[in-house]
Amino acid sequence: MADQKLMDYIRQNIGKMGETRVRKALLDSGWQEKQVSEAIAEYSASQKPAAQPAVKPSQPNPAGNPSSGKKFPVIPVAVIAVLALLAVAVFVMFPDIFSFTPAEAACGNGICEPGEDSANCPDDCPAAACGNGVCDPGETYANCPADCDKPPPEPIGISVSAPATASVGDTVTASIIATDAVNLFGFQFNLLYDPGILSFQSSDEGPFLNNNGADSTFCVPVNTETSGELKNFACTRLNSGGSVTGVDGTGTLATVTFTALSSGTSQLTLTNVKFADTSAESIPADITSASVTIG
Repeated sequence: MADQKLMDYIRQNIGKMGETRVRKALLDSGWQEKQVSEAIAEYSASQKPAAQPAVKPSQPNPAGNPSSGKKFPVIPVAVIAVLALLAVAVFVMFPDIFSFTPAEAACGNGICEPGEDSANCPDDCPAAACGNGVCDPGETYANCPADCDKPPPEPIGISVSAPATASVGDTVTASIIATDAVNLFGFQFNLLYDPGILSFQSSDEGPFLNNNGADSTFCVPVNTETSGELKNFACTRLNSGGSVTGVDGTGTLATVTFTALSSGTSQLTLTNVKFADTSAESIPADITSASVTIG
């Protein structure tokens, strides 16, 4: 199923911008061709009218019904053949009757039709002008935010990286990785695990959000009150000299350390994931969890 913010953008703008301009705006903002095509296809499918129920064939008149005795005239086969020959003859003798030539585009009718553009028919196809209230071809949110809506941001990947196996008594370290981040300013997540198999020891901020210690960040202490769940691991960047900047790329958001208690498999599941950019706007997340087996 397509990303909901992507679907919302298409639903709000495809009527006034058309599919081509909506597709270009989304691709210009960084969305992948496959994601855009699938979302447009899903939107188009949702607009098709529901199929009408099939009409049941009429049942024969029951015995005793007065109408069942009616007889209908039968058209002889010869008459049908003569009519068909006449129709063919008319088509051959007068082909112009059945020909149709579509009307040509007429400059000045107030409609920008195929074949017309701002160069050959400026009255119907005015040149793109940022600020006219219409997201014209060639305009995007990047070069004309006054006319074009801001496309939804591309999702940021977040995954758990941990050893697939370990032995009882081993230290197990799980890293929380952000992938393909753009303008990331803060994050939050919960981590679920099996407390009968793993024992939580500590959690630490990773180097990604603070640029390996070059920038200031603030993290909220993780909540460990619920057995088997680390709640609200959250960090945010801080304004540096009055400027507000996010981070881009891929890196470690946090590390969580466990001790292996007993044999079995524990899932390491991310929940309540939230990302925010420098404008405090939400960024969607693409979540991948993991598991570790203790032998």
